[in-house]
Amino acid sequence: MSDKINNSFNNNQNSIISIVNEVLGKEAQEHIVKQLSYEIVLHFSNMDEKLDKLLNNQAFVDNLMLQINQASKTNSSIQKQLEKSEKEREEFFLELEKLKKEHSNNSQDIDFTKMIEEAELALKEYNSKKYRDLLEAYRENEKHKELVKNIAITHYLSAKSFANDFIYEEAKKEIAKAVVLDEANGDYSGWYGLILFYLAEYDEALEYLEKSLKIYVEIGNKSGEGATLNNTSQIYQARGDLAKALEYLEKSLKIRVEIGNKLGEGTTLNNISTIYQARGDLTKALEYLKKSLKIQVAIGDKSGEGTTLNNISTIYQERGDLTKALEYLEKSLKIQVAISNKSGEGATLNNISQIYDARGDLTKALEYLKKSLKIQVAIGNKSGEGATLNNISTIYKARGKLVKALEYLEKSLKIYVAIGDKSGEGTTLNNISQIYQARGNLRKALEYLEKSLKIYVAIGDKSGECASRFNIGHIYLAKDEVNKALKEWLKVYEIAQEIENAQALEALQGLAEQLGFESFEELKENTKH
Repeated sequence: MSDKINNSFNNNQNSIISIVNEVLGKEAQEHIVKQLSYEIVLHFSNMDEKLDKLLNNQAFVDNLMLQINQASKTNSSIQKQLEKSEKEREEFFLELEKLKKEHSNNSQDIDFTKMIEEAELALKEYNSKKYRDLLEAYRENEKHKELVKNIAITHYLSAKSFANDFIYEEAKKEIAKAVVLDEANGDYSGWYGLILFYLAEYDEALEYLEKSLKIYVEIGNKSGEGATLNNTSQIYQARGDLAKALEYLEKSLKIRVEIGNKLGEGTTLNNISTIYQARGDLTKALEYLKKSLKIQVAIGDKSGEGTTLNNISTIYQERGDLTKALEYLEKSLKIQVAISNKSGEGATLNNISQIYDARGDLTKALEYLKKSLKIQVAIGNKSGEGATLNNISTIYKARGKLVKALEYLEKSLKIYVAIGDKSGEGTTLNNISQIYQARGNLRKALEYLEKSLKIYVAIGDKSGECASRFNIGHIYLAKDEVNKALKEWLKVYEIAQEIENAQALEALQGLAEQLGFESFEELKENTKH
């Protein structure tokens, strides 16, 4: 590297370091900030436009800060986030170019073509606010009010822009208007469903994804059909309806194989594996993960490869083969370090800690958890931080240090509440109840479990509901309220059968044996007499 290029690189990195520090805050570790900054400069070194010129553009700086913040929040590498952002920008430009061609010969609405050209320039300047302002100004002009489809397009483009900036509530408002104006557009319904999914509004998300799917099938859009089937499956899985989720994933897989979408195929295979794992069919789950891994290796998807190796490790851990599980985690960790995926590295260190925990080596487990926590805090990954604090609490609980365990759980709960992670909040409330139960405070334990149950029911997490009801049953048993305990366990059995939750069914079988029955079915029959 020549001195001139080297100086430019260093100057740019210093500017990026200031931006990263502003996003992550003073608590960020210096070496993490430098690494992130290096990756950002490296990413933009391949761009046509020089980074030093871009850094003089406040709109670009604002956008870059959004990407850094989103990468830290979503547990993804900055490289991956920037690549995703650039891909979305390219899609915006292609969409605008298509619109310009469609309207170029339309003498009725020359203003629309002019507006699209100006919006394109705003995007080139990374100015998403100006872009949205242009769309809004077109809509507000009285002479355009009758051009309904054009107005719908402006709402759709605004929605995508808001979603791209992670402003989902505003995106929801805009896409809703587009759908009202042009109900026959599958893209609009699909995007509405996707935005609602991001907001965890599953019932309504499902309604719009199904509308979108119907439109894609009617017009023969196979790519849209495959993606929508995959997205719809995630809603059914979140609700605990594994059979329905699998049905949608298998349809998605068939389409993605047919059209040669390898990246999509790898993703869907991974998703299918989670269904079989939840059902307790570990052999089938492993089979799908290995197919996914083969594709990711072939297409050079290192990030996907690291994730799949992590997922494979969980299968071996469930089988009790801790050596094999650790082997896969170490392979995953090596990849995460090589591609500088700090969030992935933090998650893998967390998972490695669970292996040492299962082996009874609490000192080693805590060592890995503290390494993981340090990374999560440095990169601002609040969700990962909450999960790691939860796991650290289990170490202190196992050591009999209940006060310390509770301290970590309360820190975790505070984070989950702050970031609106209802699932994490429900899990942590459940775990806090176990501390109070261990202390003999059954009233307090029940109070936390009922809060946890309320959250799980509200978000439709049936697996979480099973966990909370199972524990509530144990509290009632400890209070000698046997009928109430049985009522909760029977409800768990009913839900677990419905969603094919193998883990819950195994726990109920173990419970039945403890109570002197050969099976839970026998216990169930006994309660009728």
